Amino acid sequence: MSSMIIVMKKDATQEDVAHVVERLKAIDSEAHISEGRFRTVIGALGDRARIQQLPWEAMPGVERAVPVLKPFKFVSRDFQEEDTVIEVRGVSIGGGSFNHIGYNAQATRYAGVNVWRHQVSVFAVCSLLAALAGVMLFLYAGSVKPTDAG
Repeated sequence: MSSMIIVMKKDATQEDVAHVVERLKAIDSEAHISEGRFRTVIGALGDRARIQQLPWEAMPGVERAVPVLKPFKFVSRDFQEEDTVIEVRGVSIGGGSFNHIGYNAQATRYAGVNVWRHQVSVFAVCSLLAALAGVMLFLYAGSVKPTDAG
């Protein structure tokens, strides 16, 4: 399953949009129409080879066709099927389980758990993961030109 974004021209008619949708249906692909204030975008889902073989940009009303590549594919299940487990001071985080502290931190302290250390560790790991996600999003977003929005 692959996807492509077909961006229609500002002056594209409903007939132009219908023609693109009919061509997608003819190759057993799905069309998801998104009508904005200034232009219409069609999301095409289906077989990559069949979608890419058609001359979309030669069709009336089509401005451009952009294949959609999976962002973050190296951290997706397609690239790594098993769960990521991080060990922090002998405590495993991830892998379907997470050691957490309940609402009553005082009772947890009485049980002998160093609550502050666990909270700082969890916040640090979450902050690092959020920062990594932010950097990856920034790099992905940087690959788009501001003029692409229309």
